[in-house]
Order: sequence, then structure tokens, then C-alpha cells
Amino acid sequence: MLARLVARPDMQKLGLAGSLVSYAIGLVNPETVPQRPIYDQLGPLRLLAALSSSSDLSHLAPSIYRACEVICRADSTNPLSTNAIGKRLVVKIFRNTAILSLRAPGNASELRSFAESTSILEDVIDHLLTSLGDRDTPVRYAAAKAMSLIISALPPDMGHDIIQAVVESFCGGMSRTGTLTDYHTVNALKWHGLTLALSHALFKRSASTEQLPEILEVLVAALNFEQRAATGSSIGTNVRDAANFGIWSLSRRYTTSELLAVDSGNLSFVEWNVKAISVIQAMATQLILAACSDPAGNVRRGSSAALQELIGRHPNRVIEGISLVQVVDYQAVGLRRRGLIDVAAAAARLDHSYWEALVNDIVGWRGLGSADVVSREAAADSLARLAAMSTDGYIHVASALKKDSK
Repeated sequence: MLARLVARPDMQKLGLAGSLVSYAIGLVNPETVPQRPIYDQLGPLRLLAALSSSSDLSHLAPSIYRACEVICRADSTNPLSTNAIGKRLVVKIFRNTAILSLRAPGNASELRSFAESTSILEDVIDHLLTSLGDRDTPVRYAAAKAMSLIISALPPDMGHDIIQAVVESFCGGMSRTGTLTDYHTVNALKWHGLTLALSHALFKRSASTEQLPEILEVLVAALNFEQRAATGSSIGTNVRDAANFGIWSLSRRYTTSELLAVDSGNLSFVEWNVKAISVIQAMATQLILAACSDPAGNVRRGSSAALQELIGRHPNRVIEGISLVQVVDYQAVGLRRRGLIDVAAAAARLDHSYWEALVNDIVGWRGLGSADVVSREAAADSLARLAAMSTDGYIHVASALKKDSK
């Protein structure tokens, strides 16, 4: 309400906005009031975030931005620098300031001169890339959304460079000899933020078609992401969930001809899939595996929804597409045992390529390598049923088990 009040023309003539911003900056500055509790600072910071989005008050954006820069310094003692809500509001202020500087009208002389005399855009993007790996989930969500909004406001060539930086950041923390699917040394939180940022960019159709092969590689890698904690529990559910959003966005925003133009022969996740003659078919197969056997219910249902979107938006490009949507149903995959046994068996009957993919997947971490006994028993039951479907089924299952045990 205060932000809308001070944005009124009559209030601007009285200089209320400038006075209120100065007062709010003083409240969030630890040097001015070092003993104030964190909750007394969140309110003024939220007000500054609301004011930073107003184009009518763009002349106040530089002072708000500088105040937030002080909060984000590495040596800052401000409790806002470690508070999840505070960090999220700072990300929002940086986002609003960067977008205002990109869209600043000719009469916004103060903001234009500030943007030209500083490296505000580079600094904001660098801060967002760092925030994508923040320990707090709300901060990662805010940074991912902010990144996509800034990319959509930039010229296509500059947006292309930022998306490329996001894609390349997936390799950060990996061992030198590792591939994209070597998850042992990577930061799960960073992968979650990067996948979210990429998914939001795809939803806004900011990524160019030339970048689709690399984007598909990292999305499928994120869909199969899994780390084990010291206690044996699985880490990475949020990464796989974000990957579902990315594939859903890709299916929704890009045309069939654009996806068919991607050479699936150069994608690592289709090297064993003989019938994946198109990237659409390859993605459908990956979604089937996640929908049937992923440990997390929200990931299974997300993969089912993404599969339905993929088949619906690109008809006649997936083998037995309509039957597949009916089998790998959103409700059917809700129970993991049902997904592993009944849904997997029904999908495997539709085509041999699905059967082979499911066998190879269930012998891995999603099936026999599950953390709980009940899921491992269900995976063993599923393998027995799948093996009985083919004349050489038992031989193939034994070969897959031998290969996985190495």
C-alpha cells in the first residue's frame, strides 16, 4: 500500500518517495541501527523491493541498489545477508533494478547514467548465478525466475550467452575424468537452481534452437540426478522435479519441426535406444523411466504430466503415443509399487524399446538400488515379470545385472 501511495503523482511532487526510501535504507543499514532485530529490517526491505519495480520511481533505483550491495558484501555483518527472506528480497531488488535499467525511458536520466557508469548488469547476473546455489530454496527459486526475466529483457545474442553460462555451470564441481552423469562431486543445490533457471528460460522460449542439444543433455542428466547421503538417504528429488518442469516447458514452447531438427545421434542418453529416431521419442522414453520407477511421487507424477504434454503437443512422433498416455497415467504412478510393477509392465508391452529401457533402468539406482527394502522387492518382482515377456528376456536381464554390478 505504501509503494502505491508514494507512486501517485501528487505524492511524488511532495517528495514523499525519496524521504521514505531514505528512511527505509536507514532501517536496513546495520551501521545505523546495529541492534535492530531481523524482523524490523524485513519490512523496510520489502518496501524497497516494491518501490524498485516502479518505473515512475526509477530515479530512486540507484540508491536502493547501492543499499542492497552493502548487504551482500562478503564481510557484511547484517543479519539480512544470512536470512532466506532477506536474500530473496535482495534478489528481487537486483532483478527489478537490472530490468529497469534495460528498459529505462529517455527521461530517466539518473537511472541511465547510473547504468552506464557501473557494471550493474554484469554484477546482477554474477550475483544471480551465485544465488542459484544458495542453501535456501526460496532464494534459488527467486534467482532462477529473476535470471529468466533478465534474459527475456536482453537482446537475443546476450541472452544466448547467459543461457550458455548456465548450461556450462552444470559441469562445475565434476571430476576431470567424469561425464555429465557423474554426480558424486557436484553440488545438488546448485544443480537445482541451474535446472530451475534453465526451465524458466525454456518456458519463456528464451533459448535458441541451436542450444537445444546441450539443453537436452543437461535436462536428462538432471532427470536422472541422484546422490546418497552418509545415512543412505537419496538426495536430488528437487533436481529431478525441476527437470520435469524443463522438459514440460520445452515440449510446450518449441514446435515439432524445431525438436526434430535436433540430431539425437549425438545425445549420450540415446546411445542404447535403437528406436529413438528422434529426440521427441528419446525424451518420451526417459520420461517413462522416471514416471514408472522414480522414488519420489511428485517426480513420477511430474514425469507423467510432462509425457502427456510431449505426446499431445507433438502428435504421431512417439511410438504408441495415445496408448502410452493412457498407461502411464498421472494417477496410476502415484503408488511406487504400482508404477514399478503394473505400469512398467503395461508400458513394456507397447514396444520392445520400452521393455529394454525399463529393464536397464530397474537394475539401477531407481530399482534394485533403492534405499528401502520394499522398493527393492518391488523392483525384483518387476524384473521377473519383464523377463517373462520376451523369449530372451532372462538372458537380457542377467546381462543387465552383470553389467550393473561391475
